[in-house]
Amino acid sequence: MNSILPFFKWVNETWLSRVINESSWLFPAIEGVHIVALALLFGTVIVLNLRLLGITMRQRPASLLADELEPWTLCSLILILATGVLLFVSEPVKSFYSYPF
Repeated sequence: MNSILPFFKWVNETWLSRVINESSWLFPAIEGVHIVALALLFGTVIVLNLRLLGITMRQRPASLLADELEPWTLCSLILILATGVLLFVSEPVKSFYSYPF
């Protein structure tokens, strides 16, 4: 496992990591966008699952609802991935030593 530690240390020395760490507002802004995108993703999944279970919107076809929610789901996934990478870049060594990570 320690064979990837040099990569994490290298990422920690990149200009992007330094910019995020030196800014007082950039990390909280990235994290805020990450959390909002995560909430949006969960929201679209919950709405579609409630429709599939027949709890809500019974008159509306599930395929139509899925088509309408698809852009929101994809945009939230893209935002989650992009901000997740930025959050990792800001603290890679801390992430390496984090057991859940």
